[in-house]
Order: sequence, then C-alpha cells, then structure tokens
Amino acid sequence: YEFARISNFSADLTMRLSLGQVDVVSVTAFREADQEYDADFDLGTMAAFYGPGVGMYGTIDGGVKTFLQELRVMSPDDSESSFSWMGGLFYINSKRDLYATMVQFTPLGEAGRPVMDNTLELQDFAIFGQVSARFFDDKLGLTLGLRQEWTRRRIDDNLWLVGREMEVKDSQLLPKASVDFRLTGDNMVYASAAMGWRPGGVFNTGMPNLTTSFVFTPEELRYEKEISWNYELGSKNTFLDGALRLNVALFYTKYRDYQDEYHYNTLNTLLKNAGEAEAKGAELEIEADLGEHLTLSGSLGLVKARYIEYLDDGGRDFSGNKIAGVPSYTASLGARIKFLDGFYVAPEVRFKGKTYWDRANLYHEDAYATLHLRAGWANENWEFYVYGDNLTNKYAFTRAMPFTSGVYLHGVPTRPLEVGVGLSYNY
Repeated sequence: YEFARISNFSADLTMRLSLGQVDVVSVTAFREADQEYDADFDLGTMAAFYGPGVGMYGTIDGGVKTFLQELRVMSPDDSESSFSWMGGLFYINSKRDLYATMVQFTPLGEAGRPVMDNTLELQDFAIFGQVSARFFDDKLGLTLGLRQEWTRRRIDDNLWLVGREMEVKDSQLLPKASVDFRLTGDNMVYASAAMGWRPGGVFNTGMPNLTTSFVFTPEELRYEKEISWNYELGSKNTFLDGALRLNVALFYTKYRDYQDEYHYNTLNTLLKNAGEAEAKGAELEIEADLGEHLTLSGSLGLVKARYIEYLDDGGRDFSGNKIAGVPSYTASLGARIKFLDGFYVAPEVRFKGKTYWDRANLYHEDAYATLHLRAGWANENWEFYVYGDNLTNKYAFTRAMPFTSGVYLHGVPTRPLEVGVGLSYNY
C-alpha cells in the first residue's frame, strides 16, 4: 500500500458485588477501530493485459464501533455448597461504516466514482442460565445450561449508486449438558454435549460484480442460520506431584446449513449455506517441569472436516470434500528456561498442517512451521521482555482465495518477522 492509517481504541470495566449468598458481576466493553488505505482493486491484472498504467485503484475508509454489556447473578465462588448456579443477560451492538472510491485508469484517460457506501449494524441479545451439582462426595458433577438468543442484522447499502436496505432477524434456543467424574484429586474424565449456532443475516460483500457490472440481489446476499451439535469426551490429569500435566480430548461436531464462504470472483466473497458438514478429531496438551529451571510444553490438534452434503446453486457437488480453511493439524513445541533470579528464555515452534482454500479442493497451502522466541525478567508483579515472532520470516497464507484467473492465490499472509519489547504489571 502507498498509504495506510489504522487506529484502535478499547476500554473494559468489570465490577463484582458480593451480597452474601449472591454475587453480581457486570462486564462492560467498548471497541473502536478505524482504517484508511489505498487499494489495488484488480491486483495488477489490467496492467498485465493492457499495458503499464492501466488498472483500478482507490481508497477504502471504514470503521467499527462495538459496545458490549453482560450482567451475571451467581452463587459465590467461595461457597462450600455442592450446588452452584448462574443466570444473566447479554447485549452487544456493533456498527460498521465503509466507504470506498475507485479510479479506473485507461489509455483514454481517468474516471472515478463511488464504489461502495454502506453501513452494517449488528445487535444481539441473550438471556442465559446454568446450574451445577456434585454428588458422591463431590466425585460426580453434572451441569445443565440453557441460553436464548435473538439477533438482528441490518445493512444500508449504496453500491454504484444503487441504494437498498435489508434486515434479517433470527433467534435460537441453545441447550448444553456436561458430566464429569473425579477419579482422584488430580485426575478427571468428562463428557459434554452442546448446541451451537451462527445466526442468519445479510453478507456485506461491499463490491458489485465488476465482471458483469451486476449488483448482487438481496436473495444472493442473504444466508440462513447454521446449527451445530458439539460432542466432547476427554480427561484432565496431573501426575508426579504436579510436575506433569496432561489433557486429552476427542470431539465431534455435526453442522446443518453450514455457512461456507463462497469466492464469487476476486473482489467478492459471499456466505452460502451448505447442506451438512462435520468435523471430528483429537486434542493433546502436555506440560512437564524438568527440575527447577526447565519446563517443556507441547500441543497437538488433529481434525478431519468435510462437507457431507453440498450441492451449490449451479449444480456442482462438493460432497465429501474437505472444508475450506481448516488445517489438517496444528501443533506446538516450546520450552521455558529459567536462570539467575527471574530471568527466562522461551523458544517455541508452531506447526500448521495442509489447508485447502476452496470448496472444490483445487488450491491448498502445504504444511509449514514458524519459530518464535520470548526472553525477559519477571517477578510476582512485574515483567519486562523482548520477543521475536516468525523469526525465519516464513511467508504463507492465513486466509486465501483463488484469483479470477485461477492461476494463483491472493489473501491474508502471515505476519512477517516482528521484534518488540513489552512491560507488564499484575496486581
């Protein structure tokens, strides 16, 4: 980019009031982010075909403001009772404004006009409750929860001087249940089942179809809610007087009306509902203290995610293909070496498995690894550190889509080599 301006502001406030048998917790948060930058809308392809200086360029200016409020009423954390409960209200309001202008350079001259001018509003409200009880000398635990959510999505759109307003309201009741059994004071097994969802709405594509000068219809921009059932079976353990910690889990998720990103062309990404999808896999976390000065840690996540039933509007069948954007595995290996009085060095290697970027499974990112390092000094309250991320400056995509020609990909790359310093205080 020739020009880019990014600013962020955030504020959080958490308050807790203890009233004997009842605790009241309030969480308030505000976020504001603004950005303005130059953009190459055709990524240089017009210049390649028609000669130097020909192309579509412009400036994008946008911002997001988000307000969140949650109020919880609950039993005290320090209660010795085998029964606990919680109930509350949740509200979030988010508004995104986006404006862009485009200038098209041709051998005959220059012309510009607004490309997009839209506002996307999001409102969510929820009421929730949860109860937990322990039995048989607190060895067996049971938790039941219920959450009712209401959502509203509204877009006020002006694309290439074509104005329109669209609004979608949705709601869903979400139950969950879990059971755990403490084999010993350091070993526990558990199982859980929970319904999840992503509400329906209107996708803010932001751009017309530049290939045909066709503006997407409201039916094309709208998507339905996604429902999922999530099941997990696992164990959390501590061995050797706390020196070894080991957590393992198996999971399975079944989706109905899975919300899948569909890359219509270079400038347009839509959300479309696939029929059914599933994800299953395993997770492992381990941490070991090898003496007073060395701690080793590692994690591994294996996942197989695929479309079970997926026939798009054009009649193409993607059933059985791997879900786009989900790596086959993630893993990490790390160490923390302590020396002198509070000094430490903590190297870490992170791994990411093969990832497909499209629903047809034609484009993918091979497995790769990145190296990270953090070193500093810390005591009970203060920490000063220096860090280095992606020390080998590995270039890969974190999110990508095929370019219109299908010859190569474009998207969001990994962050390049970054070094910095930090200072924190805990009280």
